Amino acid sequence: MNESQSTEFWCKPGGSPQPKIIWQKHGQDLGECSLRWGAVNCRTFSERHKVSFSKGTSFLRVVNTLFHKDDGQYSCIVKNTVGEENVTLHLTVQGIVIDNFA
Repeated sequence: MNESQSTEFWCKPGGSPQPKIIWQKHGQDLGECSLRWGAVNCRTFSERHKVSFSKGTSFLRVVNTLFHKDDGQYSCIVKNTVGEENVTLHLTVQGIVIDNFA
């Protein structure tokens, strides 16, 4: 991804009993969605990230433009009383080169 763009990750959880979905960056919680009896409750713990859930899929969005500080490993953790699964993604933000000699 380039600086000044935004990005969105998604995770399609499954399981019974219905799981909790936790989004993390380098082990730090960014937000979570709890699924209970068909109801969804999402909470975000970071101003730069937004967690949502729609049509069976959980989303993590970097809400402002990307910066190099957004580089890193993002994880979607799905857990319930039976167990836990996770997937880790790596985001690399590249700078934009501006040609002032045109």
